[in-house]
Amino acid sequence: MHFEAALNGGTVLRPLFFEFPSDTNTLDTSYQFMWGAAIMVAPVVEKTSSMPTYLPSAKWYSLRSEDYGVEVAAGKTVFSTRVNEGIPVLVRGGYCVPRQVPNETAAASRKSAFDLLIALNIEGSASGQLYWDDGERIPQNLASHPFYNFKFSFSATNDGCTLRIVTIKQAELWIPSMDVIEIFGYEFEPDFTTAKLNGESAKVDLKKSRWNQERKLVHIEGPGLIGLQRRLLATFTWEHKRPSTTSSAAPSTSTTSTSTVATTSTTSGFDLTLDLPTFGLLNSQLQKYKMT
Repeated sequence: MHFEAALNGGTVLRPLFFEFPSDTNTLDTSYQFMWGAAIMVAPVVEKTSSMPTYLPSAKWYSLRSEDYGVEVAAGKTVFSTRVNEGIPVLVRGGYCVPRQVPNETAAASRKSAFDLLIALNIEGSASGQLYWDDGERIPQNLASHPFYNFKFSFSATNDGCTLRIVTIKQAELWIPSMDVIEIFGYEFEPDFTTAKLNGESAKVDLKKSRWNQERKLVHIEGPGLIGLQRRLLATFTWEHKRPSTTSSAAPSTSTTSTSTVATTSTTSGFDLTLDLPTFGLLNSQLQKYKMT
């Protein structure tokens, strides 16, 4: 996001009303803030076991390890914020957020493979983008500065899904591959054996890839799943399994209301770029979830 802000102008951290100007409830929401257009943070600013939070009209999913990927209903809600729980951090539906596992230094973190978080909106789609340069040189002229720019778009139908990664700008730079795709709000059971990259069988690790029906969360993983270097277009697809006539409906995920506390056991596409050092500060507070 910092690169995009420098390139096109704009803000990185912003109040809620910047993103939701027609929602008057955001005018009095002083502690919560947006990190770009996709990530909302609700800091716990005083000692308390619960945190009242307002979520504007959109799909929202928790990024805390306690309730990772769980959808939280829009409106006024209350999160449990005991001392052993993370602060409320949520991702907004409709956005693709590229991430990397943080390391001790930014240089070491840059060597980690990408994972792409896809948070679906009500239409079952999402989009975003990624900027990548060498992480060392200070640009004197952005017009001649070498960097990659990728745009992501994702759509889901009853039959299957398509993730498209279009290279808007290339550079003679090394860039890690994308080894993990995670999707929030996924209504279908994926058939990982049908995964293809540009029409060819994709290198999906069937032992590590999984679907959490209760949380509506998909995790797709494979070494070098999608290579980004010197690639103009990547189209990653897979099909859905046909539901059995005897299968039962997926259990619904509960969300919180104004009179309850969210416990840890339940619960438009946009161009978004998270630069590595900044995302690492937030991501380091979040433990990697464990699928059940």
